[in-house]
Amino acid sequence: MIALDARLFHLINVVWTNGLFDLVLPALTDIHKARFVAFGLAPLVTAYWLYRGRVPALKVLLALCLTVGATDMVSHRLIKPLVHRPRPDPTQMVVILRAPHGGAYSFPSNHAANCFAGATFLSSVYPPLRIPLFALAALVAYSRVYVGVHYPVDVVGGALLGLALGSIGAAAFRKFSNKKDSKA
Repeated sequence: MIALDARLFHLINVVWTNGLFDLVLPALTDIHKARFVAFGLAPLVTAYWLYRGRVPALKVLLALCLTVGATDMVSHRLIKPLVHRPRPDPTQMVVILRAPHGGAYSFPSNHAANCFAGATFLSSVYPPLRIPLFALAALVAYSRVYVGVHYPVDVVGGALLGLALGSIGAAAFRKFSNKKDSKA
């Protein structure tokens, strides 16, 4: 399994590359760190969403933050310290590092976990957005391998964790929302 993971990493990171991906995927993998997104696009989209959706949208936003925050904590603070899987090492194999990584441990990918948790949660509330949300989550997960900071198993593990915790968050949100609605 480890040899297959390393081989697939090599194919994605070294062999299946092109100029467009070299430009787009490093930008996408950490798009949340781009100033125009963090201080421009994200606040504008959020403000518009809250303006249009009012209190229900605020409830969804808060539940989304709790779901993704919990996913991030479980991945980063619980699983990574237990597994201790190192990131792809350029001294042991060919790695084209196209973006920096945040820490020493690789499994699971927090980016994949958080994106899939968010996609799972939001698609349960806004079903028409299911395909674009999961396509974006899958693209971010793929980008983590492409830029050289995760093995494929890391992003698959992160995606599965995100799917599970996103589903739990969505179920809790539905249950809480139904209780609040029945009391009104």
